[in-house]
Amino acid sequence: MWTTAVVGLGVVAGIVFLVMMVRDLRALVYPLAGMVAVVGMIAQMHFGSRVDNTWVAPVQDHRPEVFLALAMTIGVGMMAHTGKLSLGRAPPQALLIILMQFYAGLLRMVHETPVAGMQTIVFAAAVQVPLALAVPAVLDEDEDYRHLVRGLGIGAVAWLGAVLVQFGVNPSEMNPKGGGRFTGLSGGPQQLAVYLGPLSVVLLWLAVNETKARYKPAWVAAAGFAVIALLMSGSRTGMGLLILGSMFVLYARVGRAVLLLPIVGLFGYLALQLLEGLELTGSQRLVSGMDTRTAVWSVLLETALRNPIIGVGFYNVEANENSYLIAVAAYGVGMLALILIMMAIWVWMAFRLWTLRGWLTTPQRRLADLVIGYMVMYFAGAVFEWYIIARLDLNNLLAIVTGSMMVGLLRTARHRQAEADAESIRQHYGDESEWEGGAEDGADAAA
Repeated sequence: MWTTAVVGLGVVAGIVFLVMMVRDLRALVYPLAGMVAVVGMIAQMHFGSRVDNTWVAPVQDHRPEVFLALAMTIGVGMMAHTGKLSLGRAPPQALLIILMQFYAGLLRMVHETPVAGMQTIVFAAAVQVPLALAVPAVLDEDEDYRHLVRGLGIGAVAWLGAVLVQFGVNPSEMNPKGGGRFTGLSGGPQQLAVYLGPLSVVLLWLAVNETKARYKPAWVAAAGFAVIALLMSGSRTGMGLLILGSMFVLYARVGRAVLLLPIVGLFGYLALQLLEGLELTGSQRLVSGMDTRTAVWSVLLETALRNPIIGVGFYNVEANENSYLIAVAAYGVGMLALILIMMAIWVWMAFRLWTLRGWLTTPQRRLADLVIGYMVMYFAGAVFEWYIIARLDLNNLLAIVTGSMMVGLLRTARHRQAEADAESIRQHYGDESEWEGGAEDGADAAA
């Protein structure tokens, strides 16, 4: 009954979103917010069996289908605005992520079955291609960028709201395996970390930079809740991502003092050590000296060396906690090459944006701080988790969104720089008409 109700509600929401997008493509932020919320709702599994029973279980059980339906809503809605769509505005990050998924799909045909490979390719085409085309098409004015970030924030708030409901229904379902680590509605504490880490930074950015005062209290409350959830997950990766992203988001507001954040984190670490005796839940793990990665990375490296050309296939890899190593282990050096190409292009774009930020307005600089900060989080987090090659993950969605914003901001900065250079030339040499007049006078004198 509950599943039927969810399907009916989803159909109605999809129709509403579609009508809104036909009228104004910027309405894509609503299905985008839905994608952000749904991608973080993951059933918890233990040896192939589900161990939780949350109130959003129907969504968790059909997470890929719901995510795909929301993406296809964007894909259909953008067809009413084909004049605004341009492959030239698509961010390189999106094109490389799509290429990686296509490459994975082709190799899945080898390692698994042709059907499995085609599923990966079709899913990428249906989800990532519409985002790559539609998101850049709505970024014209400053408010368009803020509206897009708000969409991400709305998705985070929806997920946190669903967590609050679960607290009222049965909070023990958010720690079904025991161990005292908070999982929220995600598949585990680490999945929560790579989900809430970036979204906490987005919420923090909105709390600091929101231009509409009536929204600020909601962003502040959501950011606080997200940070506490991260703390109770006990994920050092999640807290590290939060600190990294916050350094960029707060830099313009706090100045160089924000560089002290790692030191604040260190003192927080020491304080938690002193509080260990209080038997805090997941936060105890933040101060643990336990090495949970070296053995995993050794397994990944050994697997990668077994077949470095095309890998052994994703489901034949026995570990996954590093995007770069699992790329080689599962799909060979070709996949790693695509990741490194994306990294090189993205870092270059971030460097250019940082050097050109003087040509941006103050609100645009704040946006630049956010997208550059996310790039750092993306590649740093990938050292500890495997999401770069994931088909269904928040971070690749955010890569496309922030990549689109980065391309737009770079275009704006370069345009203003070119206008300033042209104006400088006009002031130095005079108008074109004066040049023409001077040339004619010189010709007459010579005659």
